[in-house]
Amino acid sequence: MAIIEIAKIQVRRGEENVDGIPALEGGEFAWTVDTQKLFIGNGTLAEGAPETGVTQIYPSGGGGGAGSALLENNVPVVGTSVGAIDAGYTFLEGTSFTNFVELISTRLSSPSLSLTPAYSNLEIGTVIANLTLDITFSQQNAGPELAYRLYKDASEISNAHPYTDTSVEMTEVAIVYQAELDYDDGAPINGIPGIGAGTITSNSLSYIGLRKAFYDVSAPVATSANIRALSNYSWNTGNNSDVNSGGLPLVPAPTPSFTITIPIGATSVSFAYPATSRSVASVLYQELSNSEVKANFVETSVSVEGANAYTPISYRVFTYTPVEPFSIENHYKVFI
Repeated sequence: MAIIEIAKIQVRRGEENVDGIPALEGGEFAWTVDTQKLFIGNGTLAEGAPETGVTQIYPSGGGGGAGSALLENNVPVVGTSVGAIDAGYTFLEGTSFTNFVELISTRLSSPSLSLTPAYSNLEIGTVIANLTLDITFSQQNAGPELAYRLYKDASEISNAHPYTDTSVEMTEVAIVYQAELDYDDGAPINGIPGIGAGTITSNSLSYIGLRKAFYDVSAPVATSANIRALSNYSWNTGNNSDVNSGGLPLVPAPTPSFTITIPIGATSVSFAYPATSRSVASVLYQELSNSEVKANFVETSVSVEGANAYTPISYRVFTYTPVEPFSIENHYKVFI
């Protein structure tokens, strides 16, 4: 009776992206579990091999070539970085040319952290009842979030997101929020370690109260309530950098701080802005070839509150009352 013996043949195996390709004896096989490639040892020159080392025989087929050529020694990276590979990294003996190119062409992207929402042009005295702050963490080649901290004026107020701050009042002093996030090691790419664990800081959000400039026609301007009741406003209350203090343009086409539209029948024109800025530099009558009419305005001073009766400050108030109501629509360009 015949004796049947079943044998199992196994070849050397390992992970190419972790251990590289080992030195193989002539005719010895090796299988890379992670990249699914099969290699064979070339043998020695004394045995008649055209070159030493190993040849990839699957999937590219036997015969070697540049794509299957292997490093015969460990190659350390010294004094510089190559792609995502920092100095001190070692290309392992047996690394294929294809894998070598993958390694040096790999680029790691750093994580980013953004904090929202950003507000602009909030009037002084405004109260935000519920300010919900949240982050967007773009992980890239870093690891996942480990810990989070939110700061308000450099003091930690929360370690969770989103976070809602309540009754946030806009004042002359900026309120600054900023976030920090700790992240873990990133996953390897092509055998290269990802971005190492670290801490990233977000953009800062600054909230500060601003004073408005007010303007209107045919309206009283004797009190704070009168000024705040003017139907138009602008945030351009600082000295206009397009003109000098005498109203002379410093740029070819100066941009006004604001433009007042004066309808037919208007009996007066008024505008007011914080006295921290200089006296009005220029008022140009657009329909009369931009003639200067600043001299027609009379300046007075009124103490004007911010929103929600916030602490008043002195405002410069300018008013022009013509002898007769305006008979056509006019436009006055005001330069502070």
